[in-house]
Amino acid sequence: SLNSARILLYFIQDVLDYIKIQSQSFTLHPTNQSIISTIQFCVNLMSTQAQKKGLDFIVNISNKIYQSPQFVTDHARVKQVILNLLSNAIKFTSQGSVQIRVEKKGHDKLCFSVIDTGLGLHPDHLELIQSRLESGVMRLKINNNSHGCGMGLMISDFLAKKLNPVSNVRMKITSQKDIGSVFSFEIEELQ
Repeated sequence: SLNSARILLYFIQDVLDYIKIQSQSFTLHPTNQSIISTIQFCVNLMSTQAQKKGLDFIVNISNKIYQSPQFVTDHARVKQVILNLLSNAIKFTSQGSVQIRVEKKGHDKLCFSVIDTGLGLHPDHLELIQSRLESGVMRLKINNNSHGCGMGLMISDFLAKKLNPVSNVRMKITSQKDIGSVFSFEIEELQ
């Protein structure tokens, strides 16, 4: 379907970005657009995937964002992070829900959270993921017991830092085994 092709295109973009990150030739391209449109694009692509698995797909956008939807950022990169996080949430959730929540923090910052009721992570696995994100080295070897190579998560963390240049805050991950996970990132308005 057209949605599957678009999702695949974003994952191909991840591979290209990984090469740019390694060669240190990565740049952002900020534009002044509606953040609501950016979020809605991702929701439209991923809600079908959630419905196919019988998951509730919840969108929770703060009223403050609707009051002032224009936001200067690299909207393509914001989409890329949201799509990566939603895709992972849907992949690792077999029942329950996947939610995207977006809140305004101050006048120039947004906080995005992707919340799932999926497998959750054992504390040791969560610690390993966080240490690999901090070092910038994710496992790029796919084996029979793996659900992917972690490249999308690594790139999402890199982009989260780039989209938050003043604070330079990494993606935040909280998780409980058999309960679910929350992946959050903030973006600042870019000049």
